[in-house]
Amino acid sequence: QPPLKRAIECYKLAGEKGSAEGYYNLGHVLWTGHPPVSDSDVINVDDHPVSSEKMTFNENGDMLPNRKAAIDAFQRSIDLGDIDASYFLGV
Repeated sequence: QPPLKRAIECYKLAGEKGSAEGYYNLGHVLWTGHPPVSDSDVINVDDHPVSSEKMTFNENGDMLPNRKAAIDAFQRSIDLGDIDASYFLGV
């Protein structure tokens, strides 16, 4: 399994087990894509909750950002007490 997909699964599992940092890291990779892209390269994808987020890849194999799923992950992180996620979302 590719390292990026393995990392995303680990972040999700950590969050599901109560780790605010797991959800924060999941939110971060979903927000930026991998490798990170500029805001002008972001495309809108369908809304998918963290439990079934959609990872979209371009022709180069890069994961494109999914901002809606990222916000959901950051909100879950906030719910678990993560201050950094609160700053990120401006809450």
